[in-house]
Amino acid sequence: MARYVGTDGEEHTKSFRTQKQAKEWLADQSAAVTRGEWIDPTKSAMTVGTVAETWLAGNKAKTAATAASYAAVWTRHVKPRWGAVALAQVDHDEIVAWVGGLTEGTAETSHKGLSASSVRHCHAVLSQILGIAVRSKRLRSNPAKDVPLPRMPIADKVFLSAAEIEQVGHAADYLAATVRRRIAAGKASEIPADWSAVEVPVSEPGLALRVLGLCGLRFGELAGLRVSRVDLDKRRMIIDTAVAEVSGRVVIGAPKNRKSREVPIPAALVPLLRVQIEKRGPGDYVFTTGGGGPLRRNNFSKRVFAPARDLAGADGDATLHSLRHSFASITLTSGIPPKQVQEWMGHHSLTLTADVYGHLFASETERAMTLLDRAIGTPAGPQPVRNQSAERELEPGNAR
Repeated sequence: MARYVGTDGEEHTKSFRTQKQAKEWLADQSAAVTRGEWIDPTKSAMTVGTVAETWLAGNKAKTAATAASYAAVWTRHVKPRWGAVALAQVDHDEIVAWVGGLTEGTAETSHKGLSASSVRHCHAVLSQILGIAVRSKRLRSNPAKDVPLPRMPIADKVFLSAAEIEQVGHAADYLAATVRRRIAAGKASEIPADWSAVEVPVSEPGLALRVLGLCGLRFGELAGLRVSRVDLDKRRMIIDTAVAEVSGRVVIGAPKNRKSREVPIPAALVPLLRVQIEKRGPGDYVFTTGGGGPLRRNNFSKRVFAPARDLAGADGDATLHSLRHSFASITLTSGIPPKQVQEWMGHHSLTLTADVYGHLFASETERAMTLLDRAIGTPAGPQPVRNQSAERELEPGNAR
């Protein structure tokens, strides 16, 4: 039996089968007391599930969609495996095996392997909960650290040009203008080949698509945009609200990262937005459903974006979020500083912008080098230094 006095002033004991094991444990505990890293064993007896209750309460500070996503992952994948396990019994190697099981589909909570993104999400939830245990002095270190995680596949992002965004917007305008006639015609309705040449008024759905692609908003930010946050004289809109769907319920909250930002309005959109908001009050949404409620992403994607994309002949892999990617592509390849693009898009750091759109920075670097060469010019400039002594040695009569 080994015994020592912890930083709580109490004596703690533990029995072992051999004296060697007792001495090793005692040395470890004594060193932890000396370094100020000692953990009261009664605290580490608490289960992961108990600490998770604190973690879930803390998630209320996040956006509703993020909090709901984390809670779902905890309930479905993490809690069944770790909820009843005491903190002191959480082992790094067992976490490694659990992550591998989630990937391969052998974990008890999944009959088929999860995607790399989902596996990383599960690990992040467990790591965050154990991180709270470390900060509350219930664990000495986080056993979820340095766990090998599946690599994220490199997804090919779809980028539309400004002209293609306009074409998709015009397609939405055409569909909105002809919907009644096409419904009346039923199956016999056919869209003429020259539809793009038909002049139709700019529709609310078409304008929404243009704003997404030319202002770089997330869809939830577009849905939460109110008239009072649009300043057409200064060509600015303030993004400080977002709409999300949580379990089929519309939730209004702060945008991602909980930070408001200013986004420029391209001059071409100013007159269109002016018409859009002229009959709406300051507290009204700029874009709404037919019934006047906030837009819902899935409905808008299926009923507006996908038909307009297909009619316009845009890339079939393009999604609503591709419009935001397109804004990044248009701005970065036009020479706008990446730092400015980061602020407009609402990324929490320039590193994130570089990670997501790093391949676009390459063309920006080439452009910068071209500008540098243009600034310096190509004068006669300094010539290579001649080694006169070597030249004299090579003159006739001087060769060695």
